[in-house]
Amino acid sequence: MKNILLKPRFPGLSLHSLYSDLINNPPTNFKFHVETTPNSTKLIKVGGKYQNYFYKQLFYRLGSLPYLIAQSRNNSMNFQNYDLIYASQHLLHTDKPWIVDLEYVNALMGYCDFSFFKNAIVKKLSSSSCKAILPWSDWSKDTLLNSVDSEKFKHKIHTVRYTVSSKSENLDNKDTSTIRILFLGSMNAAN
Repeated sequence: MKNILLKPRFPGLSLHSLYSDLINNPPTNFKFHVETTPNSTKLIKVGGKYQNYFYKQLFYRLGSLPYLIAQSRNNSMNFQNYDLIYASQHLLHTDKPWIVDLEYVNALMGYCDFSFFKNAIVKKLSSSSCKAILPWSDWSKDTLLNSVDSEKFKHKIHTVRYTVSSKSENLDNKDTSTIRILFLGSMNAAN
């Protein structure tokens, strides 16, 4: 049985619901553990408090540096009980084997502008401890390949599409004469 730590970006940050099916239905001979820490970092508290456009644009432009500093401080936890660390859309600073997934390349820098830190991204993804890079789609993969020099880690990239368990609903009694379309927005600065 392989023990895998599913690690969010910061202590106290909840994982996206997409990870629920992975946790509840792990591959054979794998067990997922989720880092549970009640304490939130200041970056999460500040980021959640101010949701206006000006703040989002300011945070997008300047947020990568505090994000990297907070990441390096929060990766000091003990990984000894795990065979692999699954980093949820962020880079790790450890010699323990780890993999990372990403929605698109900006996710690696907290959805902030990463232009000043391209070399740091390449260095971390090229390290021998980074075993795989799992973009959520081919478009996600392209954002990574087109944004940084990926020659040193291109062989580690494998597209893995997130899926969820199907809902068993009885559609026989549904009214099919009306079509409902739901439009969703996002608070991500990069959108």
